[in-house]
Formats: sequence, C-alpha cells, structure tokens
Amino acid sequence: MTAVQISNTIKVDGLLNEEEWKLAKPSPRFVQIEPQQGMPANFETEVKVLYNRQYLYVGFICHDSLGKKAIRATDFRRDFGIRSHDHVALSFDGFNDTRNAMALMANAYGVQKRLACVR
Repeated sequence: MTAVQISNTIKVDGLLNEEEWKLAKPSPRFVQIEPQQGMPANFETEVKVLYNRQYLYVGFICHDSLGKKAIRATDFRRDFGIRSHDHVALSFDGFNDTRNAMALMANAYGVQKRLACVR
C-alpha cells in the first residue's frame, strides 16, 4: 500500500467523506487468516492511508452483503475479546526489528483494543 501525503487535517469521525480520501488508492485484495488461511476474503475490504506533517490517517471500508445486520460485536467493553468481535487492526513495528509491535484494534462500533505483540 502507498500512503498519500495531504496538507489538510482530516476530521476523525468514521466518515471518509473528505475530498482527500479520493486521492488514496485502495489496498489490494485481502486473503483470509481464519477460517481458511490463504483463501480469498469472502467480502471486499478497502484500506486507504493518508498522512500529513502531524498525523497518519487510516480508513477502513468493510463490505458485507448483509450490511449492519452482519456486525458481530458482543459488548462495548474496551479491550474486547478479539474472537467474539469483528474488528480491524493495525500493527506498528516501531523498532523495525520484526519482533516487537503495537497493535491497535477497533470494532465496527469504535470500541478500542490495544495489544503489545512480542515474538
């Protein structure tokens, strides 16, 4: 994926309606991890990345034929159980050592989860 530099600040509201989002190229097609590792994803997910001098903006558009009816989120507790929620995640390898990362996750309702990953 390629991040696109912008000069404006984006309002973080879950809506990707600013003109700058049209500049970002959507991600390539994703594959499954579960239940069938390596198989094409059942539904399209688009990820777009923008940045300016201060912020990195990542937008997710997750498609499903059932729309909101298909969202799986059992509660609104922070640091939810990832197996019981549909969610998106970003992992940052801040040390660039391919061993340590910080993962930031959110479900469709904006509930957050943070996870430190160490191999």
